[in-house]
Amino acid sequence: MKIPYLIILCILLSLLSCKKDKVVKPDPEKPVSAVPLPDSVLFVNTVDQTSGATVLFVLNAATGASVTKYTYPADAGTTWSYPVTGNDLLYTLQTHKINAINMATGKLVWTDALNNALTPILHQQTFFGVKQENTTSYEAYALDATRQTNDFLWKYKLPGAPVQLNYYNGVVYVLTDVTHLTALDAKTGTAKWSVAAAAPLSLNAINDGAFIAGNTIYNAATGVIIGTAGTINIPLFYGAGTIVRSQLLYATPTVCYIKTGHYRPSAYSGYDFNQDFLSVVDIASGTEKQRIKFGEGYILVPTTNVITQMWNNKLIISQTHSETAKFYGYLASSRYGILPADLSSELVTFEQEQRGVSSEYLIAGNRIFYFKVYWPASGITPFVPGTPNLFLSVNLLTGQQQWSSDKSFDDTKGPAMSACVYTGGKGFSKYIQ
Repeated sequence: MKIPYLIILCILLSLLSCKKDKVVKPDPEKPVSAVPLPDSVLFVNTVDQTSGATVLFVLNAATGASVTKYTYPADAGTTWSYPVTGNDLLYTLQTHKINAINMATGKLVWTDALNNALTPILHQQTFFGVKQENTTSYEAYALDATRQTNDFLWKYKLPGAPVQLNYYNGVVYVLTDVTHLTALDAKTGTAKWSVAAAAPLSLNAINDGAFIAGNTIYNAATGVIIGTAGTINIPLFYGAGTIVRSQLLYATPTVCYIKTGHYRPSAYSGYDFNQDFLSVVDIASGTEKQRIKFGEGYILVPTTNVITQMWNNKLIISQTHSETAKFYGYLASSRYGILPADLSSELVTFEQEQRGVSSEYLIAGNRIFYFKVYWPASGITPFVPGTPNLFLSVNLLTGQQQWSSDKSFDDTKGPAMSACVYTGGKGFSKYIQ
């Protein structure tokens, strides 16, 4: 008789446990599908150039370890997609829309349809962008980034297709072509001033309060010329016959950086050589404060350095190198490095080898993040590179790699990758300004 009683007791316990399970409700703040995110998150966005399908890879930004990935259906209208984070949302800025996404689940929250002519900029709770109505009609716009809306905060009609958009200190800068710049009030969209330059404009130094065109330096707040870069008097590196070229690379309201190239045809055994120098110059007095060597070599395999931005009194350098390929044409490579703004020491590059093409980078805290695309040494470019993209994280204080990963992207190949970092409740990206 004991056995039947035991069976009945087990059944009762089972029923009671089932009832207990039924009364447990999921916490709406922690949905079952949510993924625990690390304190610092790297979102990497890829786009299939044929179908428009997109994938967001989620990585631990501190270690490079893979966390999860979010996939989205193909959309033939999507040819580019850039992730940014802010307002407790993950956004993808795309060709014809802005998507707002729950960053812990990957679920789409809302979409704003926009025919974006340029990648929009996120500044706090506002998107600034340029939309295209048809082949000849373009408008700069401001849009609420916290909710889905069809109402623009403001619009400003542009004379033609723009080439660049930046935000700095309450001003939206629109390059309407390479030599024309319009500055708009970020709150109202009204034009503050415009510049028609005699040479192509560079906005790399906007965040330092200046921009340049040729050898002319402008104040970013007013558009007024604050100085002109002159020629640096340097002893001819190759002696008589040396050809001297000068180029303004970067400027702040107080100093500018001038690259001087000394070129000599047939300098050694009939070969052409080049030696570049970088000088930091006081704008007010025109005095050269410091000078270093800044690239050199056989002219058929040139190495060129440019300044992309200033960070914590250091200069971020983009270095490109070109050499003859094994079978056909030339093989280009690029890498990044860092240099003290006072030029007190030499350039430190983040990679030892001249190999692969570097993407645009982003800086979050003391780290710089970017990826590499590798092309074959033959110089014959395939439709898809043979090596997966390699993502790198480098400590800007030491110049040392923190981690690199080519195993987190399912062998995704090709250049269609972009990224942002979310840490401490704040987003970091080229498009967060």
